[in-house]
Amino acid sequence: MINKRLAGLSERTLEQYEVVIGLFRRYLDDDEVPANDIKPEHIRAYLSYLLEKDLKITTVAIRYRVLRAFFNWAKDEGYINESPLRNIPELKTPKKLPYVLTDEQVNRLLDTAKERANTWTGVRDLTIVSTLLEVGVRQTELVKAAIDDLDLARYSLKIHGKGAKDREVFFGKVLTRRLHRWLSVREDIPATIAEYTIFISLNGNSITLRNLDRIVANLKERAGLEDSHVTPQSLRHTSVTMHVNNGMDPYSLQQLFGWESIRTSERYVHASGKRLEEVAKRNSPVDSILRRRGRS
Repeated sequence: MINKRLAGLSERTLEQYEVVIGLFRRYLDDDEVPANDIKPEHIRAYLSYLLEKDLKITTVAIRYRVLRAFFNWAKDEGYINESPLRNIPELKTPKKLPYVLTDEQVNRLLDTAKERANTWTGVRDLTIVSTLLEVGVRQTELVKAAIDDLDLARYSLKIHGKGAKDREVFFGKVLTRRLHRWLSVREDIPATIAEYTIFISLNGNSITLRNLDRIVANLKERAGLEDSHVTPQSLRHTSVTMHVNNGMDPYSLQQLFGWESIRTSERYVHASGKRLEEVAKRNSPVDSILRRRGRS
């Protein structure tokens, strides 16, 4: 895990590695197979065992990827000669489009947050939801966002993102006003060890991932959206989609949302095909030429 920690992986990813590798070791112990004698047939048997337990194909695929990364690391470090997964292809998982809130759902969520914007926690929660929708930061990025990295004069925030990669995100005037207000009322609570973070709890500490989940879940319930998949992650997906619908190109999306591959950006652009159709029709080159000539 030391090598992975040095690689800048998030705490959640590190925990996932520990859990998956621990479950695999337990399986091997039950089968009385020494860890240094792991063969492709053991991997195939383990994957079959997981599928027989009726685990979701996506869950099994995640475990496969973690094991592949572990054995590749072991090979690079000289602990094994070859990875037992080298000739075992990754399980194919169905490509699902991420859940995105409708405009109506977004408005209901924001209107509900505004109802308690006369309280300390209400101002904080409105600002949190607005930040998730405006710049689509990851959950861990939001809870760790530092005041020193916030530049309200430039409408920007420096994010220390996934894989220890920094990026700068930008936002509009509405979120700027809400951040100004939040920082002013934030001072009513003496901050403790988490004084450097933008968002804190009533005890003065930085909010946790669990706090964030509860804040969004509470707003979801109050907004009457219990049957909808409203989470911090779905708010990020919604933010991406709104940026696409407002005309942002794939390269800019990649930079703003901190993805390694532009393919992720392209997925969202393809998912917004209707918007693409509207833009293409409105910006037809031939139509534009004829309009300028006054012809049809």
